[in-house]
Amino acid sequence: MSKCCENETKCESSCEEKCERECHAAPECPVECATEQWKESFCRAMTEVQVEILKAKILKAHGPVLEQAADAFLEAATACWKSKIAVVQKQHAAKAFKHKLVELWVHEGKK
Repeated sequence: MSKCCENETKCESSCEEKCERECHAAPECPVECATEQWKESFCRAMTEVQVEILKAKILKAHGPVLEQAADAFLEAATACWKSKIAVVQKQHAAKAFKHKLVELWVHEGKK
């Protein structure tokens, strides 16, 4: 297996950098670059397959609990969001009130 597959984060960055450096130095670079890209793609695809397999197994084993946890999280996040919106509405109402007072006093002064 390539060095790329030993460290997946290396796969995403250093293979491209290595390929770029080699492309400028060697005439056979297109083949080397293509080889490295295939190795990198294999690493990424293998990881994606593993993730999909694990997702299915986790869902099967823990699905109902995860669904309940998601519901609980959504409820808490919604409450938090509503409280933040309420703060904005309160600030907006206070500004609107001040604006209305200014209008009243300015118009009152013109009479």
